[in-house]
Amino acid sequence: MSRHVRLYLDDQFDLVVCRLALHQVADPAALVGEMVHVTRPGGRIGVTDMIADEDSELAEETNRPERLRAPNHNRTLSLTEVHALLEAAGASVASTAVRDHDLDLKDRLTCSQTPAPVRAQIRTRLEEELAGGTATGLRPACGDDQAISFTHAWATVTGTPRD
Repeated sequence: MSRHVRLYLDDQFDLVVCRLALHQVADPAALVGEMVHVTRPGGRIGVTDMIADEDSELAEETNRPERLRAPNHNRTLSLTEVHALLEAAGASVASTAVRDHDLDLKDRLTCSQTPAPVRAQIRTRLEEELAGGTATGLRPACGDDQAISFTHAWATVTGTPRD
């Protein structure tokens, strides 16, 4: 049986932020719940992370290469799921901003020190999509130099604790 250890008392902070980590957490609801509990009334909760498509099958395709690249990747959530986590934890969504973040495949795999066999597997999967295969949700593109890029959608969602 696991025990949740509280590090902070309720209502301690004016601003609590989780940036680009929610997709790595095994229990995102617990994390967001803790964020809401430690935020003072009138304070703000901010979550910035990659988001997956609302279609669960496409979202799973988005998660596959990410899990290959980074074994600590749990699951990229949809925007609806992020909103639902905040609402379920007792916060009201105040604002949402979504933007595309374009990434070079080679740079991304180099930065994460992805092993060569896994790099090849991910590149092949994106090349299959470029050739008309099943979508990954990563919207790959191939430049004139044959370099592959792809796009992550990122969202920043802010919320306020409900009284």
